[in-house]
Amino acid sequence: MCGYSCAHYDLQKVQSLKSKAKDEKELLKLINEHILWCGTWIRKKNIIYSRCTKCGCPLVQKYKLDVDPIFCLCSLGWVRAIFSEAFGNVRVELSKSLMRGDEYCEFHVVLK
Repeated sequence: MCGYSCAHYDLQKVQSLKSKAKDEKELLKLINEHILWCGTWIRKKNIIYSRCTKCGCPLVQKYKLDVDPIFCLCSLGWVRAIFSEAFGNVRVELSKSLMRGDEYCEFHVVLK
């Protein structure tokens, strides 16, 4: 739930972007341009993914908090909130995580 709380302001942006976009491709482009994230979102068929070489959590970035995989769950919730608002029912997966020892974080948003 903390990811949903962090997404509150961004959800309003998504609603605005959604009303401006002519299709899903343009909506994803607008999300990349207007919603701060640690990587670029790329769509391949029904999966949207992003790789980050630094943690996307603003608390970790701003306050230099100790790394803990619990922050990944918050980011997962944020991603789910953003993309559920943008594209409807989605499933979100974290396949790699810096905080779990991987070289980067990788999120997958599966469109249903």
